[in-house]
Amino acid sequence: MQIISYKEIEYAKVLFSELNRDMRVDAEYHDPLHIRFESIQQKRKRVKIKTVAFVTDGIHESIDFDENSGINLISAKAPKENAFDLSGTGYISDKQHNKNLRTALRLNDVIISTVGTIGNCAVVENNILPANSDRHVGIVRIGKNSVLPRYLSTYFATKYGKAASWRETAGNVQPNLYIRNIADLAIPLPSRVFQQRIDSLVTAAHQKKQLAEKLYNNAENLLLAELGLLDWKPDTIRFTLGDREFEVEDSISRISCAEVLNAERMDAEHFQEKYYSARDTLVKAGAIGFTPLKELLINLTNGHTPLRHDLSVGEVPFLCAEHIADYEVTFESEKRILFKHHEKELGRTSLKNGDVLLTIKGRVGNAALVEDIPNPVNINQDVALLRLKETLPTWFVLAFLNSPFGKLFSQQLSTGGINPFLGLGNVRLLEIPVFSNNIMVRISDGTKESVHAAGTARTKSRQLLDQAKRAVEVFIEEGEKAAIRFLTD
Repeated sequence: MQIISYKEIEYAKVLFSELNRDMRVDAEYHDPLHIRFESIQQKRKRVKIKTVAFVTDGIHESIDFDENSGINLISAKAPKENAFDLSGTGYISDKQHNKNLRTALRLNDVIISTVGTIGNCAVVENNILPANSDRHVGIVRIGKNSVLPRYLSTYFATKYGKAASWRETAGNVQPNLYIRNIADLAIPLPSRVFQQRIDSLVTAAHQKKQLAEKLYNNAENLLLAELGLLDWKPDTIRFTLGDREFEVEDSISRISCAEVLNAERMDAEHFQEKYYSARDTLVKAGAIGFTPLKELLINLTNGHTPLRHDLSVGEVPFLCAEHIADYEVTFESEKRILFKHHEKELGRTSLKNGDVLLTIKGRVGNAALVEDIPNPVNINQDVALLRLKETLPTWFVLAFLNSPFGKLFSQQLSTGGINPFLGLGNVRLLEIPVFSNNIMVRISDGTKESVHAAGTARTKSRQLLDQAKRAVEVFIEEGEKAAIRFLTD
């Protein structure tokens, strides 16, 4: 293969004899970047994955979900860069899990996303088991000691591993990475000593991540613990259908015509009993009143997509609902807009330290405080920006919004059914319970302390994963001695 430049455009000249077994002739496969990366990797000893591991995929039938099974379902959106995100993936039923033991995950399996977002990779740890998988992931089960699983997952996180995955991808509308192509991938193979260094870094990163999750959980539970409500949950009813017993929330309530007229809504979801039960529970726990958010606001707005769709070429991070979790803002968005559009079209939603962000579409009700912002940053229409007065402690407001009670209040005011939407008018109506000042200050201070400690642990986790990834890239580019020096310096 030969890379040729013509009028500042690069293209590849490929002989028929150089085509791979799939006879790939598409320009994407022969992109000059892929050819350069391949030539760099050829300098190192390499092994094909199929020589050291068994490669398969997940269940090929429709998934039978069961939220009570406790068996995690790993789909393409679960693996990220050397870590799993199980939020929203759901649980597979015991019956389907036991029927598909081939796809049941094991400790140290390497999982790769193979549909949509290609090549995200993570290693199965004990904390996500038991688990099973669907057909949108590849399972690499290493059988020989020559390759350590966390080295392999780190390789896939590097620019070389990502490029190798994307090069083997087929399809346009919905890209696919087939398991036979995963098996045929050749990976650079350093010494076991170097692999163990990478393994140790990734393991330490996961320990920091687990610490962060524990601290975030402490923050989420602090309000409940302070109010004596750790064990509270909405009332449920049990019934049997066929040979299975179900337990669901009690959603039956009797509402007067006056209440319907006052709410200016008549959808049954808005009047579910759990919302009234939650409010009564807060009163019994000491709430002396409820203040609507509109009385706490200096300003409320939400973003919008700029008129010019430059979301991948700009300088300014552009945050969507996916970037806002409970207490946490992820500024490292791949979506970016041009600074001139940020300044002219979206100036009103340019973020400032101290702003509260609230997701109002899809995953409704996640709230986080903007701190240490890498200016400038903007948001889209799925995120509301709240600038609050100092009437109530900000961290107390956050603690309530992210609590099970706050989520219920957000759900009650949302519309849209399958794809919930919390309009700004309804955001203004969200009620925050008011307790004695001592209680609110304790909740505020404790939540702030836990969240900041969790953020520190999460940052350290990311730094360790980035260090491991860069070390593997240095090994590929300059050799193992240079990579060891990088880790030692």
